[in-house]
Amino acid sequence: TEATPIGCIYDEEVDKAQLSQTALSIVASAQDASKYLCLSSLNRIRRLESFLLPKSCRFDIPTLYNHTINVERFLLYDKMRRNKRILIFATDDQLRVLFKAKHILMDSTSSSCPLFFEQVYALHGVKFEQSE
Repeated sequence: TEATPIGCIYDEEVDKAQLSQTALSIVASAQDASKYLCLSSLNRIRRLESFLLPKSCRFDIPTLYNHTINVERFLLYDKMRRNKRILIFATDDQLRVLFKAKHILMDSTSSSCPLFFEQVYALHGVKFEQSE
């Protein structure tokens, strides 16, 4: 299954086409293309071929999500205690950036995570004046 967002695939294909500046000015951006190419329909079709969202916190994480496309470890931590589960995803490079960062940004949300998880928490290390 393809895990790359459809908008990114669209941008990659436009880049591969090596269009002239004139042609590029006419080509729709991925955001605009989503209106015309029905990317939401493509996402719906992709979901039919992808893993279903689990119905409880007791599930095996598909191997696709254990490593990155470059075969780097991505699932860093997976522990369950008293029907509470903690999952931590990060590559070693991301951890190095985080540990060396002078500033760390943190954010959490409970509205966009599966019902049986209480929240999604994200840490961002600032590198070269940009969040990683």
